Amino acid sequence: KYYGVKNNFSIKLFCTLKIRFFTLFYSMISSIYIKFNGFDLMYSRNIYASFFATFLNIKLIHESHSPENQTRMIKFLFKRIINSKNTKSLVVISEALKKIIIDKYNPKPNILVAHDAADSVDLNNLEKVFNQSDFNIGYIGHLYKGRGIELISKVAQKCPKFKFHIIGGKSEDIKFWKQNTKDIDNLFFHGFIEPGKVSSYQFSCDVLLAPYQKKVSISGNIGDTSKWMSPLKIFEYMSFNKAIICSEFEVLKEVLSDKKNVIFCNPENIKEWIDAINLLYDDKDLYNN
Repeated sequence: KYYGVKNNFSIKLFCTLKIRFFTLFYSMISSIYIKFNGFDLMYSRNIYASFFATFLNIKLIHESHSPENQTRMIKFLFKRIINSKNTKSLVVISEALKKIIIDKYNPKPNILVAHDAADSVDLNNLEKVFNQSDFNIGYIGHLYKGRGIELISKVAQKCPKFKFHIIGGKSEDIKFWKQNTKDIDNLFFHGFIEPGKVSSYQFSCDVLLAPYQKKVSISGNIGDTSKWMSPLKIFEYMSFNKAIICSEFEVLKEVLSDKKNVIFCNPENIKEWIDAINLLYDDKDLYNN
């Protein structure tokens, strides 16, 4: 219910302990459980669990969202996975990531590119939470470095006739941005919304923003995924049939086309974002296309 997911599958829970190296222990136990409970296949995003599976003669599909080269240990584990006879396929989230992995590792198993995705939404069962007399512009997601919150604040300051809504973010990040944007009256921070309820907020927006910067960090404000990312946010936006303005990255052109399902903008050019918003506001044919 919390995630808005139908209860149509079972979940096996394992207890967790806050002790050093428990992640490794948990990964090993998970693999052993699969081995000795009659399962035909293991599908994993956990590199440690996949690593242990290669020693247990378990048929494996490993899914990767990065080149798996953060540390020497991760590289070692990944090489073991992709060279194991038990690994039947490798799944990655973009053609760009597939090319990086082939260039770095020359893996044995087939590589399937499966971009992120979102289920279609029944728009008839949603209620709008924003004033529909306003032109509402939204961003849904975390406030990590590189996600473009600074850009949104600058655009909002220069577009006072529109309402800008930020949905999501950790409490410390929200506190920081509220303090730094307290003079922008048309910028609203709604905080974290339960995944099962966030649909109403997306549905209430006229335009949705994906203002990724040149360097896109993940949880903990670490790393840079800009060269191979496949943001779930983009697919969720599209599932609501909303106008989208997005930073122009080559990897995103694998699924997005300018003036068809998105308007691309330079992430470092605020004027382009302002012009794109005004264009969607003024050109109803383009907006409704």
